[in-house]
Order: sequence, then C-alpha cells, then structure tokens
Amino acid sequence: PTYEAFEGFVHPDDLEFFNQSVEQALNGDKPYSVDVRMIRKDGTEWIMHAQATVYRDKDGNAVRFIGTQQDITKRKHLEEELRKHRHHLEELVEERTVKLAEAIEQLKQEIEERKRAEEALQEKTQDLGKRVKELNCLYGISHLVEKLGISLEKILQRATDLIPPSCQYPEITCARVILEDQIFTTKNFKETIWKQTSDIVMHGERIGTVEVCYLVEKPEMDEGPFLKEERYLIQAIAERLGHITELKQAEEEIRKLSSAVEQSIDGIAIGDLEP
Repeated sequence: PTYEAFEGFVHPDDLEFFNQSVEQALNGDKPYSVDVRMIRKDGTEWIMHAQATVYRDKDGNAVRFIGTQQDITKRKHLEEELRKHRHHLEELVEERTVKLAEAIEQLKQEIEERKRAEEALQEKTQDLGKRVKELNCLYGISHLVEKLGISLEKILQRATDLIPPSCQYPEITCARVILEDQIFTTKNFKETIWKQTSDIVMHGERIGTVEVCYLVEKPEMDEGPFLKEERYLIQAIAERLGHITELKQAEEEIRKLSSAVEQSIDGIAIGDLEP
C-alpha cells in the first residue's frame, strides 16, 4: 500500500509519533524503529513493531524505504501484565516496608519503656537498699541503749562506727562524734573538705556534733557529694545521740541519788528507849 494508505491503519493517537519517526529516519536524524498501535479493517487493535532502512541515491536523497513489521501484541500485553505485576509487588513491598518500619518503631518504644521501667525499678531497689542501711544504723544505735550496764562512752564509739556502713560510699567514709570534751572517731578518720555535720543538742543547748567526711572527691549530688537522705540520717543520729546522752545522764543522776540514800540509811542508828 501507499504511505498514505498505510497511515490509515495507524491508531489516531499514535499517528503523530509515527510520522515524526518516519521523518527523522528520512532526514537521517534517527534510525527507524517504532512500536505503534494499528487498527485492522474489522476494527480490532494490534501493536506493530516496525524497523526499516532508508536507501539513498548518490546525492543523498531518500529513494527507498525498506523494512519489516512484526505483530508484538502478545508480547506487549505480557509486558504490560509484567509491569502491572511488578508495580503491584512494589506496592506490596512499600506497604510491608511501612508496616515493618512501624513495627520496628513500636518495638523501639517498647524497649525504651521497658528500659525506663527497669531503670526506675533499679533506682527504687537502690533507694530501698540505702534506706535499709540507714534503718540498720538507727536500729543499731537504739539496740546499744538496751544493753544493761553499757556506758555512754561505749555507746558513742559504737554509734560512730555504725555511721560509715550506712552511707552511699562506705569504703571512703569516716565519722567523728564530739560530745563536750570527748571525741570518738572511726579508725580511718581524717577531716576533709567533703564533710557534713549536725549538732547534738540537749535541753536546747549544743553539746556536741556528728561529723561525716568523704576521704576522696565524689560527683556533686544534693549537698556537695552527699545525698539529702544522708543529711537526714546524720540529723537523726545527732538527735538520737542527744536523747541517749540525756537518758544516760539521768540514769547516772538516779544512780548517784540512790547511792546517797543508801549511805544515809546505813548511817542511821536504831536503839531501844528507856522508860
């Protein structure tokens, strides 16, 4: 058929592209190889792959256009199905990727929440351990008072020795208790700049101090390197030692008074009176 007759079988939407391809081939701008939709006489549509070679005369003018055409409808349909299938797979992968990313993020959040819960539990456990040590110290001091015949001096020395184990850094903690002109220290006592003190008070008057020192520098906490709980503990110890001192002094006064009464009774003479 003529070129014009052949054009009549090209799909209207592909006609412009077809003509441009032919023109580019004739002008030598581009090889002729195209895929275009065609329409048969019965109206059915098919896809043609055409390629051709342009033959020219000695002056370079196109004189012949010889090529082949091939029905690639099935191949194109398969390619389209493959493209759709690939697109569908890409959508599935993207969807799975999004869901996986969400699952990973949720897992990260759960891990972070569990980590925070474990840290909180660990912190509470550590706090509980510290409170137990503090209670053991105060209980130990109270228990000393219950011992019959124990002197105030022994109570103060043993109370001093109970202080370091109740602190957050027992291995580098030392203590000193001063009561009027008496001084009681742990064996490792050395006064340093890292110190907490609390006054021992009896009848509203200061009669001594409880001192706790760290032997080496530690990170800043609530009060220098000390926890606020350690401040409360030292204050409680000082208050308890004030009460114990008051109790022991009262016991000593009672003992002295009882001794004096006994001596007075021993000096009384009893005899018969003559009528």
